[in-house]
Amino acid sequence: MANLYAIVYPDHKTAEQSLETAHGLQEAGYLKILEQALIRRSEDGDVTVDNEKHPVRRGVTVGGVVGGVAGLFFLAPLAGAAVGAGIGTFVGKHNASGAVGDFRDFRDTISKDLQPGGAAVVILGETEGRDRVVHDLGRLGGTVHALDISEKELAEIQKQVDKVSGS
Repeated sequence: MANLYAIVYPDHKTAEQSLETAHGLQEAGYLKILEQALIRRSEDGDVTVDNEKHPVRRGVTVGGVVGGVAGLFFLAPLAGAAVGAGIGTFVGKHNASGAVGDFRDFRDTISKDLQPGGAAVVILGETEGRDRVVHDLGRLGGTVHALDISEKELAEIQKQVDKVSGS
């Protein structure tokens, strides 16, 4: 099952390092990145979204989810416009399951946490090695958010990240 994760960092450089670490985890077989985006908020509040396309795709839903989510989160219309079908499918899936409120909470929390000068890494991915992924990405700190993970599991992940990063 794929999960949607976002890790918010206080600066762009740390977010870029996080994305490099995620790619390393993918190369080592611990993480399968289906889609990703790096969201940057400038000091004056402008938001830009960099989303690199990956060869691993699951149709229109996966192909557009992260870019669309980023566009909706931060009102970056160019990022969101091209992926309306994907985000519509994703939100529709959650709406049908009764989880659309969870999606809105996820979006609102990340938008609030991303401060001027900060950045967030958003990954739609799968892993069988969650402990390894949390450990390696956790070294950089950040605030972890996830959709489709219980509050209790998310709190445990954040606790591990804080421990590894020394926060």
